[in-house]
Amino acid sequence: GVNLLVGPNNAGKTNLCHALRFISLTAREQLYIAAALCAPEPWNLFNVHAGADACEFEVRCRLQLGDDKLSFRYCLEIRGERTSPGAPGWKTLRVEREELRVTGGRFKDEILLDNHEGRARLLHEESWDAPPYRAETVSPVDSTMLSRLYDLETNRRANLFKSYLSSWTYYDLSPDQMRSSLAIPMDSRLRPTGANLSSVLYSLHNERPRDEKKLLDALRLVEPGLDVMSFQSPDPQHVYLFHDLRSQ
Repeated sequence: GVNLLVGPNNAGKTNLCHALRFISLTAREQLYIAAALCAPEPWNLFNVHAGADACEFEVRCRLQLGDDKLSFRYCLEIRGERTSPGAPGWKTLRVEREELRVTGGRFKDEILLDNHEGRARLLHEESWDAPPYRAETVSPVDSTMLSRLYDLETNRRANLFKSYLSSWTYYDLSPDQMRSSLAIPMDSRLRPTGANLSSVLYSLHNERPRDEKKLLDALRLVEPGLDVMSFQSPDPQHVYLFHDLRSQ
């Protein structure tokens, strides 16, 4: 489940990582927040040199649900509205088009989700009606309809894809930022730079000690003398991490 991306400078590694992280974040965040979290400036999503105001993403994957092997195809088109003519930045990001299809089990290239500028239709996956029953709803154009799914019973396949897409991330770890003591309450997801490493490990230490033990065993591959980790949290905004080494 881990992929290592290598290549020469200016080959597009960072752009690819930003695209992967952005499309993942749109499954749970508003578009502008997703853009701000994955790139220094949100308008970097667009080819500013070509003057393009839209960008398209397509994801294809195979996932298992019970005995069914499912093939998904997800298409998302994002459009930016400029702050002013010729300006480099965008005032808003909006969903132009969004579509999720599935093949597998009793479905053959069935549309699970269809969203056009906020007018969305969702397939009731457990309905055996002919034609299939689709609920129509309205979705804010600053978010994907995928991010707003919540009904696990009637949208099990769409939510399976959402969960998979949400799990994508990448890391470009910075040694300086990994030593930061900055903490956010209930912080459990490691940031791409590792800036909240102490905070995440502190949560792991308190909530999932068995996983912390597995992590320590893995860390000993690079630091054989590592014995235990301990923490000090003098205030909610800071967590200090200490390593204890066995005597050599």
